[in-house]
Amino acid sequence: MALQRRNILLLIITLSFTQVAQVNDGRWYAGNYQNSSYGAKSKIWTPSWAPALYDSGESNWVSIYASTWIQTGWRYYQGYPAAKSYFEYLDLDGIFNAVNTETHLWNDIVEYRIEHLSGVMWCAYIADVSVWCDNVHSAPWTVMVSSEVHQHPMNELDTFFSDIYYRNSSGNWYRFNQHLWLDEFPYSTAKYDPSYFRAYRLDTNDIFVPLIRR
Repeated sequence: MALQRRNILLLIITLSFTQVAQVNDGRWYAGNYQNSSYGAKSKIWTPSWAPALYDSGESNWVSIYASTWIQTGWRYYQGYPAAKSYFEYLDLDGIFNAVNTETHLWNDIVEYRIEHLSGVMWCAYIADVSVWCDNVHSAPWTVMVSSEVHQHPMNELDTFFSDIYYRNSSGNWYRFNQHLWLDEFPYSTAKYDPSYFRAYRLDTNDIFVPLIRR
């Protein structure tokens, strides 16, 4: 009887975990955002080796947090020989595009930046080089620095974000200072401060084991 109760509880836990995955609609986020900004930049690290992927992949970026956006960072998907720097946008004309640029080496750091230029135009920069500008949104707006995992909640994640800054209307840069975290289970952030954090996947075995012990 005790074994039967344990099996039932394990089934409930499994179903609950599946429901979490379904609610997230194939995307999970772990990061921080800043309101009323004219830009954002961060040094984004890659892990020492390629993360294990069960499906699709992941991206780690700075972006406008809106229905239209410009974004840049690094991403890694199944079939990639290495992590790739990229930029992505959905502009006001409804045009979406995502373009890989150069390789972002494992265990390396690159600074990625988005910045408001004028009107509704924003630009993306990789290692201080402009890679794309487009009409995407008015300013000021909310900006976000985050990891984004696609399709499978077992995909590994272990990424550091450091020297995270937002830009004000005068063009001055300040460290992120708003504790506006977005952690979607099973992914979370180790919050050293808003301008320095680690995005990672929780060890779900450690979470579930105490639930099945008597």
